[in-house]
Amino acid sequence: MIRTAERNDAGRYKRLMAELEGETDFLLYGRDERTWTLDRVEGMIQHCREQQGSLLLLSEDEGGLNGHVTVLGGSAPRNRHAAGIITGVKKRVQGTGVADELFDDVDS
Repeated sequence: MIRTAERNDAGRYKRLMAELEGETDFLLYGRDERTWTLDRVEGMIQHCREQQGSLLLLSEDEGGLNGHVTVLGGSAPRNRHAAGIITGVKKRVQGTGVADELFDDVDS
């Protein structure tokens, strides 16, 4: 199931990011390098809900959160057309189409 992150997802999203960063060396942060507080994560989720051009989608199955795509849209007049995209899916669901589903929902 793909859905938009809610503020009360902050703890679960924070754990997902830590798990993803522990599974690979291909992300900006590695295992235990990210120092987010729960308040900061809640603020980021709220920002993505309110900022035009921003979006935070979560993928979830019976095993819990298994992936995300985070789109951070530009907020200045000259970069509102641009966005940064952060994404990751847990190894247990790689190759199952979860990433495709996440990006399909970004595009719609």
